[in-house]
Amino acid sequence: MAVTLIAGLAAAGSAWAAAGFAISLGAAFGAFAIGAGLSMVSRALMPKPDMSAVMGGQSVTTRDAAHSRKIVYGRARIGGNIVYLESTGTDNKYLWLVIAVAGHEIDAYESVWFNDEMIYDGNYFGNWASFVNISFYTGDQIAADTALVAASNSKWTTDHKLLDTAYMVVRLTHDRDKFSSGLPNISTIIRGKKVLDPSDSSTAWSQNPALCIYDYLRHVKYGLGETAANILTASVNTAKDVCDEAIALDAGGTQARYTIDGVIDTAGSIKSNIESMTGAMAGRLVYSGGLFEIHAGEYIAPTITVDESQVIGEITVQTKQSRRSAFNGVKGVFLSEDDNYILADYPAQISTAYALQDGDPIYLDMPLPYTTNNIRAQRLAKLALFRSRQQEAITMPCNLSALRFKIGDNINVTNVRLGYDEKVFEVVGYSMGFSSDGQIVVNVDAIETAASIWDWTTSDEEVFLGGGEVALYSGKISVAPTSITVVATAYLNADGTTHSTFNVTWPASDDAFTDHYVVEWRLASPADQDYFSQDTRSSPFVISNLESSQVYNVRVKAINELGVSSTYINNSPTAAIDTTAPSAPTSVSANGEFEQITINWTNPSDTDFSHVNVYRSTSSGGTYALIGTSAGTNFTDTNLAVSVTRYYKLRAVDYSGNATKDGSGNPVYSSIVNATTTQVPVGGIADNAVDTDQIADNAVDIDQIAINQLCGRHFRLEDTEKRSG
Repeated sequence: MAVTLIAGLAAAGSAWAAAGFAISLGAAFGAFAIGAGLSMVSRALMPKPDMSAVMGGQSVTTRDAAHSRKIVYGRARIGGNIVYLESTGTDNKYLWLVIAVAGHEIDAYESVWFNDEMIYDGNYFGNWASFVNISFYTGDQIAADTALVAASNSKWTTDHKLLDTAYMVVRLTHDRDKFSSGLPNISTIIRGKKVLDPSDSSTAWSQNPALCIYDYLRHVKYGLGETAANILTASVNTAKDVCDEAIALDAGGTQARYTIDGVIDTAGSIKSNIESMTGAMAGRLVYSGGLFEIHAGEYIAPTITVDESQVIGEITVQTKQSRRSAFNGVKGVFLSEDDNYILADYPAQISTAYALQDGDPIYLDMPLPYTTNNIRAQRLAKLALFRSRQQEAITMPCNLSALRFKIGDNINVTNVRLGYDEKVFEVVGYSMGFSSDGQIVVNVDAIETAASIWDWTTSDEEVFLGGGEVALYSGKISVAPTSITVVATAYLNADGTTHSTFNVTWPASDDAFTDHYVVEWRLASPADQDYFSQDTRSSPFVISNLESSQVYNVRVKAINELGVSSTYINNSPTAAIDTTAPSAPTSVSANGEFEQITINWTNPSDTDFSHVNVYRSTSSGGTYALIGTSAGTNFTDTNLAVSVTRYYKLRAVDYSGNATKDGSGNPVYSSIVNATTTQVPVGGIADNAVDTDQIADNAVDIDQIAINQLCGRHFRLEDTEKRSG
């Protein structure tokens, strides 16, 4: 910003008298004031760089070989300058960045942002910890970052300590999805420089403009480098208290009257930096009597009255400011703390009454680089508006009694001819001259003021609508579908085996730039196995060749046209099995045979029929036990005694192990059949099947052979003899 430099008085009248006027006028009146009078308005009128661009670029990370150092007061979001950049690891997996954020020790880091996404505020958000590692240095460090020293192959050494510099060491792990748009803009919100409070000699972080200006005046490396003895401590303490005054808010509670939150660029001149800082408290810096005085903006009732007895010439009156200096509205930008310190328009302060007087709206564009609260910005804008409407300015030729007051003081002026009766004016400048008779004349420049200029009530607050940035699609985020549904199904193959599938469905992603989806699946156990993966353009998707009755992990993600993946949506379904049982066997019959019984039946027509289970009992209503299976149409129960009766029932089983059952899952069997084993049937022994060698002596007697059952030709002679004997 340009500087308003207003000549002032170096000393009070008594000092002049004591010096005996032995000093020259040029030396005596070498004092100045910054920020006095209408400087808040006049600053906006003078040529200056595009402050909006400067403010908007504050959070942008730069990479310059030689970059100006920054001083951060209060709280600010800053991008910093990349002073070192290196890739390490296998396939250059890691990217290291050293980002200097301030040329001094700071109080703390509060959060870190990648583009407009906060990824850290003491803890990493989401899964960022897998891709980012940040080491923070506040400027009081005495050693280099050990991790970077170990990884950099002697490029970043133990001598790279960046003493008295606040910086971050950021290590990024390569990932196409996380860094789809390349290297993000990295910024951080920090609590800046610790400052001295002369009222109690404590040093701590502060947002108080008076204390921060006091620090800048004494800063040897980047500030004015003035000694504390040359700064009026009482003025610092008074200004501090004014800045800390509580202002009531419409929503309840209070806020400090003035704060300072922003970045001082050492590339700017010291005078311009001081002027910007005093603007944060609507104040002024005065150098008078060999001392610097800091004053915060407030109304102080006059204690000095200037009347005809002190005026030694004609008073020049300007009743109206030029149109170029008249405004009826004030607007501008600030870095909104409500919108993560992005550039925004604070609610404009407009006077309809003034606009009617001027004929049309006339705006003052006043950026506020060190104000981050929209209500505080409104108060400063209103103050600038009403101070600009104080139209009447005067120049009074006075005697040396005018040396009692300084630039910025309010005085009462009484003059009968002009109709002034203790009319309040603010002193904005001096000039020296001589009257025609050689008398020294102090020409006092003043402009009217009033206590009402400083009035502020909660009803004055205007609604703040938020930041002035329009959200545009960047492609860095892909939107996942909102849900996933998995239906397990089992089918029968031609050979009767079961085929298990998942039918996976999901609603379309609410993102017009979605290109395709990726469906992935694996067995839930063991959990360390890889996923199967398949791309698809739309829902549904069928997963085949599953293991029946097993639990799976199934997930879907969206991929946009830039190749950026969304988060996954997950499901854990169980693969289906065939639960349909075959029909029971039909046409069941049983035939008794010598020491065995054969059961016959007709198999069911089910495609997946596997076999029949055969159950046996000794009675129709007894307990049946499984005695065997058969994939055919018969089963022979062997090793039975002769003339025994057994009961049988059958149950069909398919390849999935489903046995015949009813709708309630109860077992279903075929009809019960029975049969009795037989003795050797008639004709069951062929001719010559048994000879005497196979029949033991006396094994068969006459009582066991019925009459006429054997004919004589069946016996040899010796058999007959044995029989008759």
